[in-house]
Amino acid sequence: MKKITKLIGSSLVLIGIVFSATPGAFAAKSNDSTGNVTPQWGVSVHGTGFVKGTYNWAIARQFNEANAQSIAAADVATDTSLYTGGYPLSHDEYHFNMNSSSLSAVGTSSDSRVQKSSEYFSLAVNKYNKANTDYANVVAYINQTYPSGASKDAALQTARNDRATARLKALNDLGTALHAWQDVFAHGNVQTMTQHNSYKAPEDPSTSIIDDPNYDINWSTGTVTKPGYEFGSRYNATKSKTISMLDLFKSSVGYNPND
Repeated sequence: MKKITKLIGSSLVLIGIVFSATPGAFAAKSNDSTGNVTPQWGVSVHGTGFVKGTYNWAIARQFNEANAQSIAAADVATDTSLYTGGYPLSHDEYHFNMNSSSLSAVGTSSDSRVQKSSEYFSLAVNKYNKANTDYANVVAYINQTYPSGASKDAALQTARNDRATARLKALNDLGTALHAWQDVFAHGNVQTMTQHNSYKAPEDPSTSIIDDPNYDINWSTGTVTKPGYEFGSRYNATKSKTISMLDLFKSSVGYNPND
């Protein structure tokens, strides 16, 4: 399950949520007959599908292709991982604020999603920096120990492979960190699936729209609106937060897309 919300002034605006039993369910994404993107918050915001929210935002912030794919894939997988998945996997603290149902607590340091995001962001930074430090130390040792030739080349390649593996673990944690904050904007102070499913399209009360980035939700009043543009303010707020976190990660690790 994937969610996203944002506090704008005194009102929390929701972007969307997606339910899926498998990652493959996020792949199908198309325009409906009205030209709007069909509801799939997981693809539009977290994802790697038709709209590719996190993936496109990472590319825009100069992450390389492979790294952008890894971050987005980990973001999507947060919904279904045995360690971070929401219902029915019981890790709702990544997706809803399980510390409080108060609207005023949403997006604050007491919000369980913000806490999980901070935890995983720190893990990502520390793992990435450690990968770089360890690699530098190993390369220095190899240069001091090995003469030029095939043995040295093989040792250096092994060091590069080990660094890549360690960096990937860091990027996976970054994806989880992004997902938890994105769900702040998606779910507001909603804590249950009954609440989650109660937000309906004004033009069709039988349709739940919490997954649909074409709609906005005022969490204070429960009012659902559909802006006159493709995505609402929930989506744009999530995009802004995600980009700021990507930029902070880059500066914290001295990210080089060519390295």
